[in-house]
Amino acid sequence: LLETINLSPEELFTIYRGKTGMLIEASVLFGGIIGRAPDLELLQAYGRHLGLAFQLQDDLDDLEEDQHAGKLTLSTFYGKEKVAQWLQQ
Repeated sequence: LLETINLSPEELFTIYRGKTGMLIEASVLFGGIIGRAPDLELLQAYGRHLGLAFQLQDDLDDLEEDQHAGKLTLSTFYGKEKVAQWLQQ
């Protein structure tokens, strides 16, 4: 099943940003708005990266279960080593 799906890393990252990643990004940004932070763009970028890191770590934590279920994640598609490498960047 996974071999027949042709998605680029950017397409999968886009899907991830639309999941929990956006909730984390919004939380950080809204905190900055309420707190009148001077650089909202910087906070938004931080929230975006934190959200993506959360999703990548979640993929690594659930890798065996996702493989067994045939679930498409970055870890099941690209492997544990590649996702761990992205997480370290």
